Amino acid sequence: MSRTADSRARWLAFAVITAVGLWLLWPVPLGHAPLSKDHTVHLTRIWAWAQVLATGAPRGWSEVWFFGTPIGEVYPVLGDMLVVTLRAVGLGVLDWHQAYALGFTVVFVSQGWAMLRVGRACGLGELPGFVAALLLLCDVGAYREGGWIYTVDYGVWPQTLANTLTWLGFGELVRALAAGDTRRRTRATVLAALAFAGGLLAHPITLPMLALCGLPIVLVLGLRPRARFGDTVWTLVLALVLALALAAWWVLPMTGMRSWMVSYGWLWQPLDWMVAQGLRGHLDQGMPMGTSVLVVLGVVVVAVAGTAPARLMACCGVLLWVWTAEDSLWRLRLDLFDAAFSQMQWQRFLISAKPGLLLAAGCGLGVLLHHARTQWRASRRPLAAAMLVLVIGALGWSARDQFGAMRRHHVGDVQVERDPEDPSLAVDYAALAEHLRALTQADDVGGWRIAVEAPRNQHWFMDLPVLTGIGLYKQGFTPGDNFVHKPEAGTPALLDRLGIRYVVTRRRAIVREADVVATIGQLQLWERRGWQAQPSARLDGGGGLEIVRDDAQAGTVVVRIDGAEPGSRLVFAIAGYPRWSLTRDGAPTQWVETPALGDGPDA
Repeated sequence: MSRTADSRARWLAFAVITAVGLWLLWPVPLGHAPLSKDHTVHLTRIWAWAQVLATGAPRGWSEVWFFGTPIGEVYPVLGDMLVVTLRAVGLGVLDWHQAYALGFTVVFVSQGWAMLRVGRACGLGELPGFVAALLLLCDVGAYREGGWIYTVDYGVWPQTLANTLTWLGFGELVRALAAGDTRRRTRATVLAALAFAGGLLAHPITLPMLALCGLPIVLVLGLRPRARFGDTVWTLVLALVLALALAAWWVLPMTGMRSWMVSYGWLWQPLDWMVAQGLRGHLDQGMPMGTSVLVVLGVVVVAVAGTAPARLMACCGVLLWVWTAEDSLWRLRLDLFDAAFSQMQWQRFLISAKPGLLLAAGCGLGVLLHHARTQWRASRRPLAAAMLVLVIGALGWSARDQFGAMRRHHVGDVQVERDPEDPSLAVDYAALAEHLRALTQADDVGGWRIAVEAPRNQHWFMDLPVLTGIGLYKQGFTPGDNFVHKPEAGTPALLDRLGIRYVVTRRRAIVREADVVATIGQLQLWERRGWQAQPSARLDGGGGLEIVRDDAQAGTVVVRIDGAEPGSRLVFAIAGYPRWSLTRDGAPTQWVETPALGDGPDA
């Protein structure tokens, strides 16, 4: 193919993949933020991080959730960076919801862009990346298995961003090792390092991904004919060291705070169960039979006749797929090596494996087409025709099954309403936010929060802090945050400690010991009886306590104690975290974590 034709093919593939990604997400690219499940939680965390950044610090403390929560340290920050940057570049034109919508659009569509570039590095033209990009964007997925269901519907997208960048880095490593001059090799190595660093900042799963795929990179690329094993090792090590150096400012503090991160450890199925599922036609729960067969065909063809880069992508994909099984932890006893392995959600390695598996599918088709052309020119046209029929048949089967799965699981239907079954909630919610803003402006006490009780994955209200600046407490599980100290109960005593003054309900729910102070459509605002502002500190026992400065958000609480009796305890209504320090008359003093309520032991 001529250079002009090659350039046209690249731009055409880019345009088609971009159009497909935008079409699937529509109307999100217009600035309509997705509002299903975790999206509003991510948006609020991003907004809170922007408040911290405004102080000139990369990490800090926010009173927006719970008894306060660390921001910019125990949750990946690259996705947050993207949204904050778009908001800043918008110079006030974009509000937070619009910036989030555009940032999420970039994350989703960039999956396809990355596959196009990595696919070209496999040396088989535009087809491998194009096929992988289409299949990745149209992937149905499942809970904790990525795809539309997990990334778009559940709103769990930071790992998707990490995945995109990590696989992009693998492609740049291939380019670096294939470069014929020092300048091109250096450029590709630096790009690989930047991609890996981005992956590390986007999600911690990048670390085990890089560790696992390092060996295939060295063996598959370093042992091929005319390759220099030492150069391969050196290039990989250099890229990894540069990546770790670039991401160290966040990765190292994050690993140091691991004890203050919630353990969501969850094993997946044994390998024999996964193989049995694959034999039934599903390499993961959301992958239809036609696409699974296309992947298996691609892996086999690439293993027999593929290029070294194609074999690398297939090898990494298969390795990550196998690694998902619970056998990896138990047979290798990785939990004894490092407790962090027991905190992983192992099923998520299926998300990491998919780009490699789908690239293998595309590369397999590319190899078959290449050999079909060769056989045709060698006058072996029946064999060439058979290969072409195989390619068309495999693609057709995959396309039919994929479209069927997309229809069944509503891929392309993005929830941009507060409640798809009740559009009027959006109007009531906006009016509630306006009412709460008016309350804060008229209030001269401050220091109060609002609470909402809702099921696990219902979060239509979680962006109230973004709209009002008021702290919010959800009675129930709050995902999208890793901090260990995040209570879920709704007992009156706990609500008192949290400073909950108002409770928001829908459809005339009853709130104990509270009175309705506003009814806005289907929403009701309750004020809790006997509410009093809660300072950040109290003295249990005899003695006097004066709050000199009460600004936990800024990281400082100053108190003065007079006449304290023996056995008295100074208790701060602030979640324990290692970055807090306690001084008395300028001298460091030991502090311990104690339960917010009850008689549990001090930590």
